Amino acid sequence: MEIYVYFQDESNRIRELRFRSEESEWHEDSPTGIGLLKGLSGTSITCAADSANGVKRWICCQSEARQVQRFTYEANGNRWTEGM
Repeated sequence: MEIYVYFQDESNRIRELRFRSEESEWHEDSPTGIGLLKGLSGTSITCAADSANGVKRWICCQSEARQVQRFTYEANGNRWTEGM
């Protein structure tokens, strides 16, 4: 089992902490991963996940231009992209 926690740091980057039960430890995302995504200062962050057909996660937050932005992570590509 893995647990993900998302938060915004002081430079408005969206960050990810992941708890891995087999190691009983928290790990922070890599700087080249989700940490490149930015949101409006104080934005709300929502996340959803689907493990069918390859693990996918979606994050929605408000951009600095005050538009809703959606980022998608696909495990088989091991990267975050903006959009669906």
